[in-house]
Amino acid sequence: MSSLRVVVALLLLFALLAQCAIENNSNRTRKTTTTPRPKTKRVKDKIASTKRTLMSFVGKKRMVFRSTARDAPLDRIIYGTMLQLRCHHASEVEQVEWAQDGVPIRPTFANWRMDVTDKGVLEIWPLVYNDSGRWECSVGGAYSGALEVEVLSITDAYKIGVIGYFTTSLFFLPVLAIGIACLSARHLDPPPPAYDPIADLLTKQVDGAQFRERLEDEHGDAVMRAGKVKEAKSPRVAQRTIRAMLNGGP
Repeated sequence: MSSLRVVVALLLLFALLAQCAIENNSNRTRKTTTTPRPKTKRVKDKIASTKRTLMSFVGKKRMVFRSTARDAPLDRIIYGTMLQLRCHHASEVEQVEWAQDGVPIRPTFANWRMDVTDKGVLEIWPLVYNDSGRWECSVGGAYSGALEVEVLSITDAYKIGVIGYFTTSLFFLPVLAIGIACLSARHLDPPPPAYDPIADLLTKQVDGAQFRERLEDEHGDAVMRAGKVKEAKSPRVAQRTIRAMLNGGP
């Protein structure tokens, strides 16, 4: 796809050059009373028309917006992207100039991919490998900011992402293993038993019945003589009565 873009761009450039040559010859053969447009304006119009033609042929493009800074940070951008650079702290009414690695940017056919808008924004499309470098902007002749751009292919971008993922995993997996080991060795207290009054009452009745049966088996005669156990209204009263009887009470 990238080679196809280059071929189409070259064909369009040759067509524009032929059109300009034809226009120049026709202007020589006839006289006109109109004032010709400035050369810079005409070049910008040709560049804009070339970009519109290429955009309509290629289709939708990926756009990236970046801003310069005083310390010129590094930014990696994928090949073929449309890059828009905004100058650091530049107003819309100020004169903004751009340069790549110290070389000023001028609107010529050689730089048909680059254009500076009326608001001082630098547009580059499509972004190629030769666009890697330091992009600087100046406002009123004074340095305002810069951006270090590195153009990468999609394959290189995937490689950087995969390498970064595995590098992060090398540090993350040991921490995860230590965390799992600490959680596994942690002693968890059992939850407190829930209190059920009905179950507690039934347990007491069963305990009282078992206690009476054991007393009858061991001290059957004494229990039968007392006769008070049957009159007891609860297992606790029966237990107190039997204990008092066995201890020699009334």
